[in-house]
Amino acid sequence: MKQYSIVLFVLFFSCLAAPGWAEDIIHDAEYYIIEAQNGERWAADDKQIDARLAELQKANGGKPPNIVYILLDDVGFGEIGMPDLEVIRGYATPNIDALAREGLSLQRMYTEPSCTPTRVAMMTGRHPIRTGLIDAKATPAGEGLAAEEVTVAEVLRDSGYNTSHVGKWHLGDINESWAHNQGFMHAEYPIHQQGQLAIMHIDAETSDIIRGVDPDGAANTFTLDHFFVVNPSHMVTGVEIRDGEVYEVDLKPGEKWTQKKYREMNERYQRSALDQLQKLAKEDEPFYLNYWPLFPLNFIRSDIKEFKTLNGGTMAETIAEVDGWVGNIVAEVDKLGIADNTIIIV
Repeated sequence: MKQYSIVLFVLFFSCLAAPGWAEDIIHDAEYYIIEAQNGERWAADDKQIDARLAELQKANGGKPPNIVYILLDDVGFGEIGMPDLEVIRGYATPNIDALAREGLSLQRMYTEPSCTPTRVAMMTGRHPIRTGLIDAKATPAGEGLAAEEVTVAEVLRDSGYNTSHVGKWHLGDINESWAHNQGFMHAEYPIHQQGQLAIMHIDAETSDIIRGVDPDGAANTFTLDHFFVVNPSHMVTGVEIRDGEVYEVDLKPGEKWTQKKYREMNERYQRSALDQLQKLAKEDEPFYLNYWPLFPLNFIRSDIKEFKTLNGGTMAETIAEVDGWVGNIVAEVDKLGIADNTIIIV
């Protein structure tokens, strides 16, 4: 494997700041304690990183580095990139482990262990509470990331990057919070999160694992409003934004959402991420590819045959599968000849 310009973030990516938007960062109390202990070393590390990035940019004709940012869903501390802890969990992630060995693990860079707050922090570099998005939007919420929030995608786009998002979004279901209105020039994602997509279907109902929906898709006895059904078969599940136009994908009229459809969605996003890599690599501009799989979160029994793990759990098997997908992304970066000027973040 070539020596990539790799940074492995375990759970958090601090976004860049353009001069026009620069403001003093408000940290929590613990940060200042750690800063007092490590401030001088951090400053020295920053100089080394800046010097290395300058070398890479010079070696690549002045072109800024490409960025591939992969965010796996509902992954806890030590579940990836740490072989000793993976043994306890019962699976291995050799591709992500390789990135960790060659790159940098930031083990104190974390945010709330919840879908929407994590993604808000990742995209804005701010504490989620300051955006008003402090919990996972598990049902149609009618809210989301505000238009005035500045995302890393907007900063990079305005700095000359091509920006693309593929996979889970989960930053709200209002128009201004959609990915193409938050800095992404191309986007493919489900409008809602996989609380609906992974469990609100007949396969989940009949799996004896989790409460799903009645087989006929109607509201059940636990529903207060029997005229409102939180069921993917009644929703816009996936969209693609091309040239500013929004297209619905996935379900045809009258078609039911199933576990098979959920898997097909994940596999399609993996193919799309590879397709976007190939397309973006041909452009003269640097690129920022946001790839956020819905896997490994998969609420019902695993349907994976070829990824048997030591404990055989659903989460373990899908993490093992997604690790292979990460390996495919890294291999494609290598194949395209852009490894020397690409930062990979997981």
